[in-house]
Amino acid sequence: MAAKTFILTTSFAVLLQAYAGCSKPAPESASAVEDAGLKDLTSDASFILRTLPHVANVPRHGPERKPSHRIIHICNWHLVSRDDYLADLQSQSDEPLTKDEMDRYQAQLVDEVSVLQVQQVQLLTELIERHAVKQVYIEGFCIGHESSFERIIGEWAETERRLVELKADVTDFGDDERAKPLAKAIRGIERELSLEKAHYGAAAQLWHAGTLEKVLPCEDESLLDAAKPIADDGTYRENAAAIEAREDFWFPL
Repeated sequence: MAAKTFILTTSFAVLLQAYAGCSKPAPESASAVEDAGLKDLTSDASFILRTLPHVANVPRHGPERKPSHRIIHICNWHLVSRDDYLADLQSQSDEPLTKDEMDRYQAQLVDEVSVLQVQQVQLLTELIERHAVKQVYIEGFCIGHESSFERIIGEWAETERRLVELKADVTDFGDDERAKPLAKAIRGIERELSLEKAHYGAAAQLWHAGTLEKVLPCEDESLLDAAKPIADDGTYRENAAAIEAREDFWFPL
């Protein structure tokens, strides 16, 4: 269930794990490499990326000299729907999963995604602050759906404002019994908001916070639908040709 985040500025793109078209041999000193920055297409991108927080691996592809562009690709665990995730797990098991197993696996996925996105936020923040990243392409975000995407992200601020008010009400109630159901409702709202933010990913969270200038769609909806591995009967089936067609659409961006 790997998901991709693409980053684009006026002079280079980031398609994260990271894949980076590289260039001429690195300057003599590490400080010179870092000073050159990712916007300089002659710099050693793989070296620079390894200096950033939470970067575990930087495979490099592309021409050795004079690349026309630079793409950094951040891979991550994506928070898919419960049904899709369990269909994937069931396809790898010879025995039916019990409800307790399903609940445990889903909770584990949510925890893993949450931890990873904290790291991604830190990594993207470094790219924004140190390397002037301004725009990010997001996997799963379809061209033509910009308005609905912006509306959903925009609603987070209203939900956060509502939570502040509800928490103030709980404080005002003190030990009153009325505080208990209200506190429970607050926990439910916080959980739903947390899950929605995890679903939309680190780049969307940074855009919501005002740290990132813009997020952009990278998907063709028909290609995305064709590449989805969950069949109509709920079984997990990968379509290699459809996946390749979908990913080929990303790169001309």
